[in-house]
Amino acid sequence: FGSPTIMAFLEEELSVENVAQTLLKTSERWAEIESQTRETRRYHKKILDEMRVYHSAYSTCADIMRKFIERPTLVNVWAISCPSLLASKTTELGLQEPGTPMYLTTLAEKMRIDMLYDAVAFLKNIENERPIRPTDIESKLVEVDKQAAAEKRKIEAQEAVLVRELKDIGDGSDTVEAWATSLKQAQLTKALLLRGQGLYAVPPELFRLVPDMEIVDLGDNKLSSVPREVDLLYKVKKIYLDGNELTTIPTGLCKLHEHLTLLALSDNPLNEELLRVYLGGLPGLFAYLRAKRKRSLSTSK
Repeated sequence: FGSPTIMAFLEEELSVENVAQTLLKTSERWAEIESQTRETRRYHKKILDEMRVYHSAYSTCADIMRKFIERPTLVNVWAISCPSLLASKTTELGLQEPGTPMYLTTLAEKMRIDMLYDAVAFLKNIENERPIRPTDIESKLVEVDKQAAAEKRKIEAQEAVLVRELKDIGDGSDTVEAWATSLKQAQLTKALLLRGQGLYAVPPELFRLVPDMEIVDLGDNKLSSVPREVDLLYKVKKIYLDGNELTTIPTGLCKLHEHLTLLALSDNPLNEELLRVYLGGLPGLFAYLRAKRKRSLSTSK
């Protein structure tokens, strides 16, 4: 266990920055970041999906029209096939769930056929008066290429907006930095002060990082449990856990009886038995936790 490699790994794992990062992942702030990021991506995805449909339709239409220049006879082929293809895609589109990948693919194909049909009709009208020239096809191709380029610019602009909004939401690095500062301060003052930080859980690494705390304030958070590593706090005199969502506490707290003079558990939905013992004072609580721990250890053997 004491090999240099393992010790180096544990030292890295228990760095202030790593513990602060872990705290972030168990906090209300992280939940907000994930929720806002998810909603922002969902909002922009809907817009971008529609833009990409148009870009795909214009781009593929342009590719086919370039083939018209190479093989003008393809105009007649598409003039014959467009009506049936358009009818088929219209029917297929009606069977798809709007917004799904299949729907968007089918929509792009239908739009491409619509544009080709329009281009073919334009060229056939010319053919009624004279033979179709490459410049006739090129004139329509230029229009479609311009539309494809315009859609591409719209996509790039929308993606830039998405990047800016995600940057505004942030990745929590400011919170990590603030907590890292608090942890470093705690190492100096022996007081870990994380009251009202929106924590849903306390990572075990926290108590491994600062086992010599004399005051630990985790009040007014959203904790539903306390890790058993709390018993590593061998110097702790005061622990504040008030204003959380605790129904029980680790039995290992009984190990702290030599120094612990205050354990604040008010404003928690403690189970009835624990609440009754807690209201009777710390000596009775230590005895209760000690007996409960002893029963638990004997049962596990």
